[in-house]
Amino acid sequence: VGIAPFAVPGQRLATVTIVLGVRQPIPAGAAKERLTETTELQISAFTPEGDARGTQRHTAKVTLRPGVDGVASYEVLGKIDLSPGRYRLRLAAHNTTSKKDGSVFADVIVPDYSNVPISASPVVLSAAPARASAPQDLLSSVLPLVPTAARQFGNTAKVTALFRLYQSGNKPIERAQVEIRIRDEGNGTNATDAQAIGDDQFRSAGQDIVAQTTGPAPPTRQS
Repeated sequence: VGIAPFAVPGQRLATVTIVLGVRQPIPAGAAKERLTETTELQISAFTPEGDARGTQRHTAKVTLRPGVDGVASYEVLGKIDLSPGRYRLRLAAHNTTSKKDGSVFADVIVPDYSNVPISASPVVLSAAPARASAPQDLLSSVLPLVPTAARQFGNTAKVTALFRLYQSGNKPIERAQVEIRIRDEGNGTNATDAQAIGDDQFRSAGQDIVAQTTGPAPPTRQS
C-alpha cells in the first residue's frame, strides 16, 4: 500500500491518498474473454488509542486482460480526509467474484500544512506502463498522475516521482531551492537534479515537483 497526505486549500484537513496493491488468482474464463473484477475497499481511520476517526468506501471495477494465467495484479485507489494527527488505517478489500477478503494496516502521520512556514508532502510514484487501477479519476482532483504501490520496475519502465511543496503562515511567499537525488539499492547516486521555484509559482494548492526517469537514464523535471 502507498499512502500520502496532501493539504486541502483553505482548511486544516488533509486528503490522504491511498493506492492498494491487490494480487489474486486469475479466473479460468479470463483466458478466453475480458472479465471485470469488482473489489470493494473500506478505509477506516483510528487514533493510536483506538478511537474511530472516520470511514470511507470505494468500489473498483478492473478489467483483466485476456490470455493471462496465474496471478493477477492490479491496484485499488482510495482517499479519506483527516485532521492533522497520527492515525492507523485499516484497509479492507472484498472481491465480489471470489467472495474473498483481505486487509492490511498502515500508519500515517497527517501534518498540519497550514501551520508550517514551508513543508513538503510525501513522494508518490507513478509508472508507465501502469498496472490496471480503479476507480478511474478518483484522485484526479488531488494529483496530476495516478500513483502506484509498486516499488520495483523494469529497465524500460518510465517512472515519475512527485511531491508537493507548501508555504503557509503570515510571512511573504519566498522562492525555494529544490535538489533531487535518485539513489540505487547500494545507496549510490544514480542521478541528480536541482531547480529554483519562484514565489510566483506557488499556488494555493502548493507547488508540484516532478522527476521522471526511464531505466538508467538521468531524470528530467518540470514544475
